[in-house]
Amino acid sequence: MSEDANDIVFSTSRKREYLNDKTLYFDLKNTKIDIELSYFTHIVICAAITNLQECHDDQKVCKLVNVTNTIRLIDHALENHCFVIFLSSNLVFNGKKPFYQYNDKPNPNTFYGKLKLDVENHIRDIKSDCVAVLRMTKVMTNPVAFIEKWKEESRAGIDIIVFTNRMLAPIHINIAVKVIYLLINKKKSGIFHLSGNVEISYYEYANKLFENDNGSLRLLKPCLDPAHFDCISYNSLENHLPD
Repeated sequence: MSEDANDIVFSTSRKREYLNDKTLYFDLKNTKIDIELSYFTHIVICAAITNLQECHDDQKVCKLVNVTNTIRLIDHALENHCFVIFLSSNLVFNGKKPFYQYNDKPNPNTFYGKLKLDVENHIRDIKSDCVAVLRMTKVMTNPVAFIEKWKEESRAGIDIIVFTNRMLAPIHINIAVKVIYLLINKKKSGIFHLSGNVEISYYEYANKLFENDNGSLRLLKPCLDPAHFDCISYNSLENHLPD
């Protein structure tokens, strides 16, 4: 399989209004894996509950989706001879230093990060040659929720609170897709890292975003994230990919 027009790619959705010939119904909240995987050669697991606060507040549901049923899906895919790519996160680390390497020992300090690590540990324990873990930093899609929030606050003329001690090493969505295709083509198991090469604070990022908008720049209010008040929360990974 390669990144060209000959690829036959299907997606899934739990929202029935989005279903079509190439989008199949699938909901990770269901304990039964009721999707026929024998037709597929590769499975990329993107779905998860990703909101950190939601994971903290509703741990039972988030563990069901992000761990229990995700593991069921991985095992079912392997039984059907699929190559699996599990998308993980830099949050398997605690963010105490920049540019974690792929073989650094994970130490998550969020429940979301712990759930990602639980799945990684299962993958490690089954010792399959048909599973790759891809940890990524912040993937920039269009739109990006926090950027849209800043823009709404700017239009409303209210202060834009941005953290000086929380960092990000952003990746454009197109780069993420190319790396996923790389893993598909190589079919190489193991743990891989994808990160932006530059890490900046959210405050620095906001200044770059609004550099031609003096009105928005005046609304930027730098502050410390209280969750990391006494330290910097790093986001970056050392890139580690096949070849």
